[in-house]
Amino acid sequence: MSTYQAKHKARGRYGVLTPSNQWLADFLGSKEQAIAKAEQLNQQIQSDNQPKVVKATKPMVSNKARKFHFTLTKEGWLNTGE
Repeated sequence: MSTYQAKHKARGRYGVLTPSNQWLADFLGSKEQAIAKAEQLNQQIQSDNQPKVVKATKPMVSNKARKFHFTLTKEGWLNTGE
């Protein structure tokens, strides 16, 4: 996976290269600032790629799980299951 990288640009100034090896146009700073910016952008990419957590709800209980069985008799419907 390609990542953002801090690189020396000119006269003691550093920039950030994008994963496609192009300079990030809106950034120019010191070495420490460039490293911090590159790490921030890399974390943002990783958080965007993480699967989203969906809030869990109660499981649905179906009749199949309860095993209800009904039988029609002369008196009407009878529950012959659990």
